[in-house]
Amino acid sequence: MCWKQAKWIWIDNEISPYNYFVYFRKNISIPENIKKSELRITADSRYVLYFNGEYIGQGPARSFPEHQQYDVYDLTDKVISEKNTIAVLVHHLGVGTFQYIPGRAGFICELEITDKLDNTQVIGTDNTWKTKPCLSFNRFVPRISVQQGFEEQFDANKEIENWKEIEYNDTHWQNSVIIGNPGMKPWTGFAERDIPFLSSDPIYPVNVINTEIVKTIPYRWTLKLGTVPPEPKDKDADKKTYIRYIYTYIHAHKPESVTLYQLPPNYCPDIKGYKVNNKIYENKYKTLLKTQEINLKSGWNLLLIKTITNSSIRDLDYGIAVDSNQKLLFSYTKEIKDNPSFATITKFCAEDDPEMKSIWENGPDKVITAEINPIIDNNLQLTDIFFQTMIDKPVKKHKPDIVNIDSICSSNITYTVINPIKEGDTRLLLDFGKEIVGYFEFEIETEEQNVIFDFNTFEAIEDGKIHWTFGYRGSLRYISKQGKQKYRTYIRRAFRYCYLVIRNNRQPVKIHFLRLLLNTYPVVQKGSFCCSDHILDKIWEVGAWTLRLCMEDTYVDCPAYEQTHWVGDARNEALVNFVSFGAYDLSRHCLEQVSHSLKYNIVPESHVPSIWRNVIPAWTFLWIMACYEYYLYTGDKKFVKDIYPALKTTMNNFSKMITERGLIKTDAWSLLDWAPLDTPTKGEVSHTSMFFIKCAYIVSELAKLIGKTDDIKGYLTTAKKMKISVNKYLWSEKDNAFIDSIHDDGSLSKVISQQTNTIAYLCDCIDNKREEIIKKIITEPGKKVVKTGSPFFLFFVLEALSKSGQMQYALNLIREKYGLMLDKGATTWWETFPGYETYWWTRSHCHAWSSGATYFLSTQILGIQPIEPGFRKVLIYPHPCDLKWAKGRFPTPYGQINIEWKLNNNIIEIDIVAPKECKCIIKSEQKYKPKIKLSYI
Repeated sequence: MCWKQAKWIWIDNEISPYNYFVYFRKNISIPENIKKSELRITADSRYVLYFNGEYIGQGPARSFPEHQQYDVYDLTDKVISEKNTIAVLVHHLGVGTFQYIPGRAGFICELEITDKLDNTQVIGTDNTWKTKPCLSFNRFVPRISVQQGFEEQFDANKEIENWKEIEYNDTHWQNSVIIGNPGMKPWTGFAERDIPFLSSDPIYPVNVINTEIVKTIPYRWTLKLGTVPPEPKDKDADKKTYIRYIYTYIHAHKPESVTLYQLPPNYCPDIKGYKVNNKIYENKYKTLLKTQEINLKSGWNLLLIKTITNSSIRDLDYGIAVDSNQKLLFSYTKEIKDNPSFATITKFCAEDDPEMKSIWENGPDKVITAEINPIIDNNLQLTDIFFQTMIDKPVKKHKPDIVNIDSICSSNITYTVINPIKEGDTRLLLDFGKEIVGYFEFEIETEEQNVIFDFNTFEAIEDGKIHWTFGYRGSLRYISKQGKQKYRTYIRRAFRYCYLVIRNNRQPVKIHFLRLLLNTYPVVQKGSFCCSDHILDKIWEVGAWTLRLCMEDTYVDCPAYEQTHWVGDARNEALVNFVSFGAYDLSRHCLEQVSHSLKYNIVPESHVPSIWRNVIPAWTFLWIMACYEYYLYTGDKKFVKDIYPALKTTMNNFSKMITERGLIKTDAWSLLDWAPLDTPTKGEVSHTSMFFIKCAYIVSELAKLIGKTDDIKGYLTTAKKMKISVNKYLWSEKDNAFIDSIHDDGSLSKVISQQTNTIAYLCDCIDNKREEIIKKIITEPGKKVVKTGSPFFLFFVLEALSKSGQMQYALNLIREKYGLMLDKGATTWWETFPGYETYWWTRSHCHAWSSGATYFLSTQILGIQPIEPGFRKVLIYPHPCDLKWAKGRFPTPYGQINIEWKLNNNIIEIDIVAPKECKCIIKSEQKYKPKIKLSYI
């Protein structure tokens, strides 16, 4: 056990409070002549650690509770003689996310001190640690997204002054409560952090694009429908259908035409209809933010909104705002009082429920058996910074009064001054030059309290229009105290652009600096690529940068919307990492974490750790492939021994899903690409069986490596039989292609896709006589064939083209698809190609599953690939295509391989410098005569 004396502790409070922050402190007397001082710490859900007032770090890394991650800090150089202070801010989410499985609140920490005589002293958490609730963070705020926690709203006036410092007197704080020993549920096991802490590199804005005066819309709320009945007892993230009315009565003193704003939940943006009094309004606006001019009469006006949503309860924050020039009252009971109230009407059987129709025609007074649920208090939230800053109205007749505006783009002795403007609030649009991710840090100076600094971040401006990040609140509010103050945000966020709105300042405000602390896996760019086509150079670089922003304590899909360890994304990301950074330890960490989900499901889940119990079979198989690829690139045999039981369990459980036809039938999300495939939840999905065949051979090879020879026959026999079934049942003679699936009722899919046939080729599932037919579908899909929909699946197309020796075609495809994004000003690669999303070019503008071009430029154009595990033997086989020269670096476990090649008529000159441990096998295309220079170091 890693803990020697520490206990799990918490404040005397409920077991799992909602979005709750707590201070903990311990004063420690430490003697002189210290040799080593080591602190171990973890918390449920997150902590921020300070020692003697200095910020040390935060964590822990995401994990399953049975493998609770804890961090270790070396504080030897920070210890002072006699009195020292450990101060920790602990945040308990109280809800599940796509990074966190909800448990109970808890904190455990231990400082171990060793003197120069090797005597040790251990100070662990117990009931002598002082604690107090932290009121600085507004608890009752909207969710960032269904995948993440809560919008950050911080009031510096409520922060306890100097609580982190040694001198602070905490005697009036309460003592902590011991809740259990290490090993208690839910944290039944611990794992020391096995990856480095993330970076903290300052980045400043590069430009202030615009400044203006804005006015706030006076009436606005965000309704938390997910905590209003009918709330399901299970708090998972599965989508469910909710049929409800939202209503209130609006009291106006005089008739007025006003603007109604509605921001429905992101994943269910279709409002079925709404009416004011007897006038019905249709949703004609093809945007996620709905705006409508409505007419109010004098007196009470019924606002009735019909919503039928298919969503998670965690994605039911509903924004409503009204712009009016008079005082309005909002009450679902028609009470004349200032406290607003809304209500929902629920318990309908279906959309055509007669009572639902009666209420629509006659109003809420006609409720008989339906249920009226008030939305009041903490479920009616006044401060949604994302919503508020998005609908702020520019005041075009007036301009801001700003001094030294360019000083906000750097840190020096000058500062930016925001002078007050009585006509409204000052808004700045900042550009950080490219997509980034991390923590805001700023230093400001105010002569008064309660100056508001609102931030709303976003990734792109598309054709002059701001692409608001619907479904992701990258927003922040900071309320100032008086004087000079510095703040480092608690939440990390990703963006390129940022609106900064200064509100409520009656005196000048000084901004000494504003920056982002880049927070990613601390990579070193050991790989590089440069060639005679500078567009390809840029494509390689953007891919590596995109990946870096998606390397946290795990690989993640994107640094903004989700920050989720999606297992299938991680396979492709790992390969890009291997050619760009060689950060192998992150891959091992992620692959092991995936195996932990087998406690919760029969095969590894699609994203981990998460409250959503979900399987994507293709993602599971990509995890198996990633395990082999990690071994190929590192030679880490111990990893294979450790992970093999999980691989065996996975393959055995998939084998239990084999039908009489000899194919795999699943009940799971059969995602493969963002495209109109016919891959139903229930059925025999073609690519699932194809991936199984590929993985059976992979697991057989790994079993042989570690001496599990008794397992091999079963894998291979099953794979061979399934290949026969794939060609017998999934091949369409009519279409000369593989179909997408066999439906649950036994009917054959009529869809032919580039995706399914590409997987068939990559997984070696094709009878030899059909191989050329499939190659043509990959390169020349017909009009009726579903085509690649995302840069993610383009990775597999490029794999297939590499396998078939069509690198010039692959290079042209890279130029076309990635060049399009560059032409649009992309600084990171998008989640989808234009056309898939309804409103924008893409949803996420930074998605590392799209970085595959970087991998192929290094492995095919530079031509470097491992032949034997750990690069003991390396293939050097450049494919010049239409290039004249290329050069670069390629990471290996023994150091970097440097390569440069150039064409001189029919001669290819190849210059290689490689680590002595890497035996290089050099080949060239037959049309070139090789001239080789090889050096080992």
